[in-house]
Amino acid sequence: MKILTLGAGKVGCTMALDLSKSFNVTAVDLNEKNLSRLSSLNPKIETIFADTSKLSSKFFQPYDLVVSGVPGFLGFQTLEHLINSGVKNIVDISFMPEDHLILDSLAKTKGVSAIVDAGLAPGLTNMFCGHLTETQKSEKITMLVGGVPKIRKWPFNYKAPFSFVDVMEEYTRPARIKLYGHTVTKEPLTGVELIDTEIGTLEAFYTDGVRSLLKTIPEVPNIIEKTLRYPGYAEYMCLLKKTGFFDTEVKEVKGQKLAPFDMTSAILDKVFYLSPEEEDIVILQVIGETAQSSITYSLVDYYCTQTKLSAMSRTTGYSATACASLLLKGIHKDKGVFLMEHIGRNAEKFDYVIKYLAERKVNIKKLTK
Repeated sequence: MKILTLGAGKVGCTMALDLSKSFNVTAVDLNEKNLSRLSSLNPKIETIFADTSKLSSKFFQPYDLVVSGVPGFLGFQTLEHLINSGVKNIVDISFMPEDHLILDSLAKTKGVSAIVDAGLAPGLTNMFCGHLTETQKSEKITMLVGGVPKIRKWPFNYKAPFSFVDVMEEYTRPARIKLYGHTVTKEPLTGVELIDTEIGTLEAFYTDGVRSLLKTIPEVPNIIEKTLRYPGYAEYMCLLKKTGFFDTEVKEVKGQKLAPFDMTSAILDKVFYLSPEEEDIVILQVIGETAQSSITYSLVDYYCTQTKLSAMSRTTGYSATACASLLLKGIHKDKGVFLMEHIGRNAEKFDYVIKYLAERKVNIKKLTK
């Protein structure tokens, strides 16, 4: 079988390497350094230097499955293009602002199976929500997830394991949560609280991680998602945001026109760059609470010194390749657009993903109280 991955950055590289163990893989990226690194790790993977947004429908047709890891602002149009191109199996991890389910009827008409928001968060967090909804009558689900560098470096104590444009989207996009059955919008980076974790005390703040769960999990009246960082990080980001560094309106300074958001992205992309040798840690907790008890799914994953793959690329990438395996093995046969909460509602598919991750030493713990 032939697999195509769109994007060969840290997560794209991890996905391509994993899939190449069983399939013929081709990776497309507009960054030659990304492609060169991937080729050095596995010369058998074909690499193509190209702009993914300009690829024709004919280009995609030879592939049995396409994994899309493009930036969020390109996500929806890329997914729609793939569906119209006749690709029968799609896995998407782009952090797009649009509603994926708008394309559900189109996918069904075209006979396409697409699993979307298939990364870590959104992704695994959603899968646990779906599973908790099926296995208990949860009154509240709380999702806490984030990635941090192993070694803190002042002032931000943070490194971005993927496109910083998508990271900034988390801080500018209104954060939707569900309280008492109603959708409530919170300002991102607010609602800061301290959380005790396996790696120490972290801070948690609102980001727009509930997303599709507002529609797909109607049974649960309260659903909250917060991002985890080292304490103090949210205040730094709020300072930049409140003083206009995240503004998208173009301004003219000394005859030069530029949006502050673009300049900030360019600067912080370098400041927050996570090199292939820098170690990181991923922490996830999804807690489902009833009146009498609670179930917590959790994971803590570390940079792999053997493969030199980051924890974020492992947890995000392997979640996506698990979904690819579900499709290619015929475990998921339904046509249309599916989110990870749909996968979580099905015991066979849920167990398959958990086992797939465990085989790659991404271990999920379950705690019942």
